[in-house]
Amino acid sequence: MCEITETVYIHLKQKRNIRFPFELSVAGIIRTPESASYSNADYKKLEFCLRLKSPEKETVDELDGKIYKYKFPHLFIKRSATAHKYTIEGARQAIFLIYPSSLETAFIEAGISLDPPGIEFRMTAELERLLEAFHELIPCSQNKGTAEKFDLLAFQIIEHIYMQEKNPTGNNCSEMENIIREIASYFQLKFRNSVDIDELCRKNGISRRSFFRAWSAQYEQSPHQYILELKIKEAERLLLNRHMQIKEIASELGFDNHSYFIQAFKRSHDGIPPGEYRLRVLNQT
Repeated sequence: MCEITETVYIHLKQKRNIRFPFELSVAGIIRTPESASYSNADYKKLEFCLRLKSPEKETVDELDGKIYKYKFPHLFIKRSATAHKYTIEGARQAIFLIYPSSLETAFIEAGISLDPPGIEFRMTAELERLLEAFHELIPCSQNKGTAEKFDLLAFQIIEHIYMQEKNPTGNNCSEMENIIREIASYFQLKFRNSVDIDELCRKNGISRRSFFRAWSAQYEQSPHQYILELKIKEAERLLLNRHMQIKEIASELGFDNHSYFIQAFKRSHDGIPPGEYRLRVLNQT
């Protein structure tokens, strides 16, 4: 990670050519004084501050009279209309991402909780890469297209930290979850073929009962429904080829009986059969 030795504010006022829902107002890096006290009675922005390094053991922030303490590194969120007081007792290195306060609701709806205001995180290799990319954008901040890059990169950084919070152990998945996801990936590639669940269980060293229990923890659909939906989605694509007959599409997707294919397609399309679906879609293009 780059050592932060100065403070740089990047104002991203340029018009975006590609619109992203979370547009930054200001971004930058900061190295604070060795000691200082701050008090803000009415902050008017939404700020995600990545407090990366400091000789301090922990930070102490007072928000609307409530005390919060966090160890480094951590993400601290400063919200609008909030009284905030804190004291620095050792130079801090931080990255700040500032948004209009009007985006608070959008962040919450996207699954980015703003309460509590702090999240301690690990400096992973992926996060290091994202922060390096952030630093590399700073010298060319006003170039065409850079604001869009800042917007996307900032959200990726925030997302990475929140995903760590949802998985505090540091393990991406349990062994069983990895197996289930590998099997689901196999379904994505081989859904046209006949799938033998028992054989997949044997290859992965799990029982049929364990497989179905673990699968239901990851997916709302049963394996059969999951595979069937993949077939139907592919059928929608193949139906755009007006030269393929319905029987050919059914055979291509591994349906032994094209009548069953028609019934399955109708169930997922409010009673519309494949032939009628094709006519409707092709007539719209």
